[in-house]
Amino acid sequence: MLDTIHTSQAETVHTRVYRMLRRSLMSGRFSPGQPISIRYLTEQLAVSATPVREALKRLEAERALVAGPNRALMVPILKRRDLRDLRDIRIALEGLAVEKAVERMSESEVAEAARFCGEMDEASRAGDADLYLAANWGFHRAIYRAARSELLMSVIENLWVRVGPFFRLALSDATHMANSMVSHFAALEALRRRQAKAARSAIEADIGNAAADLEKLLTD
Repeated sequence: MLDTIHTSQAETVHTRVYRMLRRSLMSGRFSPGQPISIRYLTEQLAVSATPVREALKRLEAERALVAGPNRALMVPILKRRDLRDLRDIRIALEGLAVEKAVERMSESEVAEAARFCGEMDEASRAGDADLYLAANWGFHRAIYRAARSELLMSVIENLWVRVGPFFRLALSDATHMANSMVSHFAALEALRRRQAKAARSAIEADIGNAAADLEKLLTD
């Protein structure tokens, strides 16, 4: 279920729909291979077809969506080599982001990351995939945003748009959430202690372990 669109005077419906769909992809609300129809989105978001159609065209141009059977747009299906490329690029860029963030995070930003980490832990114990995936993106975003680099954040978000739908697939492994929390708690502790190398190592382990779990489930 997607959230109903609400706009401010400074934001058009088109922009809001586009941002909502990107965030849904990043947080795993859509699954690999899932068709994305205009009718479904207009009903879910309570908007007209025009802003939905424009947002979908924009996401297709960014390769966040691809043409599937009957030319309908769908969430891409990654191959193993694509997953490995994404893993390596994410490790490099997100590792850099967390190192920068350790130096620059305020106490309130560390507390925000801790809140999302707590939500992830609760979701893991309850087996709540939706809450876990939303909190997972919130946790990482809270850290990377503190790097104070709009360009770096933009590139990372584009990577998450591509890999986000596969996070839900990884949750088919019953141990994935619990195992990933080890890395999340390690990253949070390193942030609190202002230990840049330890924080980077924890984030790299989180990315690498998630990719390993996903690779077991891919057929090509």
